[in-house]
Amino acid sequence: MEMSDLWAILEIAIIFAIGYHIGKFVATVEMLEIFKILTGKEFDEEYIENAIGKLEETPSDILTKNKIQFFETETVNDILYLYTKGKEQFVCQAKTLEDLCKMCFANNKINAMLLKHNNESYYYNGSILEKVTDES
Repeated sequence: MEMSDLWAILEIAIIFAIGYHIGKFVATVEMLEIFKILTGKEFDEEYIENAIGKLEETPSDILTKNKIQFFETETVNDILYLYTKGKEQFVCQAKTLEDLCKMCFANNKINAMLLKHNNESYYYNGSILEKVTDES
């Protein structure tokens, strides 16, 4: 193997490393924009640094495939049932909406969820359940 081949391999490795970090940054910015749109809140530097730290701990397949999952609920005899959007697949059941969200997060690899419950929309990020309002 010649020295020029080694330099070519090194150049390719550097290009991939730079692309990886740029992709992580773009994914973080997109997630923050989605959160801002959904919650209507501005994020300070501390929040962004915290989100970037969490992003580094998150597997890339979760970011690309499961940024936000959409769900619907159904109530039968005071029990809430959670389904994927379009009621295609049953996910879990609980007595309260917050317990339903916590169970879903515990059993699924997702970063955030939007759910429709009684014709109202809610957002859950793993710790805070908020009703989504239209501010337009």
